[in-house]
Order: sequence, then C-alpha cells, then structure tokens
Amino acid sequence: MAAVRRSKLFTRTLVILLAVFAVMANGASLLSGWELYEGLVAEYRSKGRAIARSIADSAVDLVLASDLETLQATVDQFAEIGGVSYVLVQTADGTPVAHTFVPEVPVEVLELEPRGQRSRVTDLDIEGYGDIINVTVPVLGGLAGNVHVGMDFDRIERKIWAGVLRMQLFGVLILGATVAVAVVLVRRISRPLGDLTEHANALAEAGLDEPPRPLDPATLASTDEIGDLARAFVRMEGELRDSAARLQDAAATQERIESELRIAREIQTGILPKIESAIGGRVPFEIDAAMKPAREVGGDFYDVIRAGPDHYFFAIGDVSGKGIPACLFMAVTMTLLRIGAAEARDPAEVLRRVNRELSRDNDACMFVTLFLGLIEARTGRIAWANGGHNPPYVIRSNGEVETLPADGVVLGWSEDTEFHSHELNLAGGDEFFLYTDGVTEAVDPAGRLFSDERLAHLLGRLGAESASELIGNVLKEVDGFAADEPAADDVTVMAVRFKGESAGEA
Repeated sequence: MAAVRRSKLFTRTLVILLAVFAVMANGASLLSGWELYEGLVAEYRSKGRAIARSIADSAVDLVLASDLETLQATVDQFAEIGGVSYVLVQTADGTPVAHTFVPEVPVEVLELEPRGQRSRVTDLDIEGYGDIINVTVPVLGGLAGNVHVGMDFDRIERKIWAGVLRMQLFGVLILGATVAVAVVLVRRISRPLGDLTEHANALAEAGLDEPPRPLDPATLASTDEIGDLARAFVRMEGELRDSAARLQDAAATQERIESELRIAREIQTGILPKIESAIGGRVPFEIDAAMKPAREVGGDFYDVIRAGPDHYFFAIGDVSGKGIPACLFMAVTMTLLRIGAAEARDPAEVLRRVNRELSRDNDACMFVTLFLGLIEARTGRIAWANGGHNPPYVIRSNGEVETLPADGVVLGWSEDTEFHSHELNLAGGDEFFLYTDGVTEAVDPAGRLFSDERLAHLLGRLGAESASELIGNVLKEVDGFAADEPAADDVTVMAVRFKGESAGEA
C-alpha cells in the first residue's frame, strides 16, 4: 500500500474508526455469545430430557425384573453419547442400581430429592466433573425410581468460546478490509485538505506580495465539497489580494494627504506673526494671541501690523472650510490685509479693499470672517470694523464685561459689501478680548457647547488679567470643558490690554 500522509485528519479518523469498530465488535460478540449460550443450554437440556426419558422407558421392566446387568449395559450405552457426563438410575427409595460413576456416585447427585412425577433440571458443580446440567426423569411416575442424566456444561462453554473466537477472527478480517477502504477514502479527503492547509500556511508566511502558489488541478476540478472548498479558497485569495492592493493604494493616498496637511499646518503656523517682533519696542499696552489647531487644518488666523509710530492694527479671522483650500485662502487674506493696512488707516476701508480682492473671481465661493482693530498706543483709543466675525468683549478694570455689537458681513461674498468703522476707549487696565467660534463651539463629552454665555461668565470671573494670563486661562478652561473630545475646529484667541491712561470716552 502506498504511504499515506500522516495528517491529523487521517490519524483522528483512523482512531475513531478503530474505536467504533471495537465497540461494535465487542457488542456483537457479547450478543452472539449470549444467544449461543441460551441456545446450547436449551439444546443440552432438551437432549438430556430425551436421553433420560429413553432410559426411563427402557428401565421399567428391567427394574421391576431386577435385571441389573442389562440395565447397566443400557446405561453404559447412553453414556457414550456426546455431551453426556454421567447416567444414574435409582430405585424409588434412592438406591443406585446402575450408573457410570467411577468408583461411586457423588454425594451432590445422591442428595437430589425425588419430586414426584415431573422431570426437572438442576445445575450442579461436582468435583471432578465440573459444571453439570442434571436432568431428572421419573420411572413409572416415580414409583419405580428416577433416571439422572448429567450434561457437560463445560462443553457448552468451550463451544461458546470457540464461536466467539471465530467471530473475533472474522471481525479482524472485516477490520482489515474496513481500514484499507478507510485509508483510501481518508487519503482522498485529507490530501486535498492538506494541500489547502499548506497553501494557506505558505500564504500566511510569504504574504500577499509573493505570487500565488498553485493548487493541485485535480483538487480544483473535483465536483465534491472538497473541490467547492478549493475553488472558494482560490476566489477568496484573489479577493484578498485585490483588497490588499486597494488598501495599499488607500494607505499611500492617506499618507500623501497627511503629508499635505502637515505642510498646510506648517504654512498656517508659519504665517502667523510673532507678537513682540510685530510691535517692535516698548508700548503702553499688551497684545498676546494663541491658536490651538484642530486635528484637521482649518483657516483661523490672527495678525498684528504696525501702522505707524503710535498705531497698531490687530486682527483675528476664520476662513470657511478646512484643509488646503482654507489654508491657502487664509494666506491670501493675510497678505491682502497687510497690503491694505499699509495703504489706509481706517479699519472699514481696509476691509473694503480686502473684500474687493477676495470676492473677485471667487469661483470656490469661499469667505472669511474678520475683525480688524486699530489701537492708538498713547491714548488707548480703538477704531474697529467687523466683517461678520464673533463680536469681541471688553473687560473693564473693575471686572465689568461688555460685548461689542455684531456688525458687518463676511468678506469674499460680494465686491459691493460696505463696512463701517466704530470707536471705543480703553482705560488703564481695560482689556479687549477676541476669539473664533472654535471657543464657543467646543463640545464636552455630553454634547453640550461651551457657548457665548459660558465665555462671558468666564471673562467676568477672570477679570482684566495680563494678556498672556487671560489667554492661558481661557484655553485651559476650554480644554477642561472638552475633556477628551477631539476639537472639530481651531481654537484661536487674542487679548489687548491697555496699561496707559485713557483719552476719554469717544
């Protein structure tokens, strides 16, 4: 027989087959042995009765005539029949008159009591004879005595064991044939399954970058469930390779996008000014700003522009949209803002010029909210114009918080949009606070917004701190409110604190 691959399936199937066969063979042997036992016992009892009746019929005249020699000859003749261990003829009073025992009748037989006119069967264990089936038949209804015929029970057992042994040998032959058939069938099943296993292991070790290892054509051409499994495996492998290729393309695309976003973030943060450099010297006011970028690049920005020896523009804005377009639109806006601030001192006029350029050929329909203020360093007077941005707060030195009126529309929507300038005075210790909607629209884990009301209350509680302290405390409060919730938008804040003496109310 050809060598059989010792697969786990083969070994397990063979063990199960042998175990099932052993149980079935033993069960069949026990059942057959029991049936054989019952049949032989019944046969020997029937045979013993027939012999005993025959002797009883023959012994009537002989016993009555006291022809004991002829009676003994008859007894000896029947004792030669196969399976007969002994024959005993007794008179009515139990005296043995003829028997085949040598030298004397065993006491176990003599102790058997006559029981009337009916025959009976008794199981005896006689020393020197073994297990005996004793059949007793009365002679002339028991009046002339009884005939005892002992059938050899050990002979029954020998026949039973011989029968069981023949069945076991036959079972071994069947087992051999069954194992041979099972080896062929299991080999037919386990070989393609082994090929599939090796194919899967090779795929796992080599990865999807290596060319596929071909399966056995016979396995693929099979019309049974193994063939269906092999063809399904090949289809699955092909789909897996296609998915892996798509995943690699998606990963490359994602990496490229992330690289572009990093560049955009660098552009965004690189454009923002350094406050101290923009102010350029000692002035009677403080300006500080900070931007905390969200996960995705946004369009928040702030700027400080020196407009003369005693005047400084400060601005904060938020471009619509996200990503590279928003970053580029922000850069253009800041460039136009600086050009406009160099040409005009009126915040409204600067916004008009910036808006006109942004609205021209704006096919993407992007826009920006922008607040622009101009502070006179010596007096604390602020001229301001709002282009649809969140209205700033004024924090007075006594802790009172004022909200500037909402004014203006977004830049980039229409070239004809008009903007208006307003004025206010900051007294010594007063502070001007600007922010983007990333502050008020920060969300906590329960889905609640930080809100304008919460911000106003916070500013009132903090009071007119230094610009850097106010910026830090507001950002800390917003971070604590949002907890681990990712920010959906940039958070940008700016504070302008006047330290000099006011020129009076406008």
